[in-house]
Amino acid sequence: MEYTEPQPASRALLDELGNVCLNYPLPPGHTISHATANELVRRGWAERNRDSHFIPTREGIRRYERAERMGDL
Repeated sequence: MEYTEPQPASRALLDELGNVCLNYPLPPGHTISHATANELVRRGWAERNRDSHFIPTREGIRRYERAERMGDL
């Protein structure tokens, strides 16, 4: 399978990142969209702990803070 660069973050993805950053550990049923939460994991912005809750990574927290500064949220 050929590697492709990730697409720029959509508003929905940034909203989900904010949800995870502000409310972690976030159980799977409390995400805005399970698909966007899984995309955060794929991009390395979140991970799942042993209880399957979503938690932000350092990179995810940096990306969320950048989105806040840039007015993307």
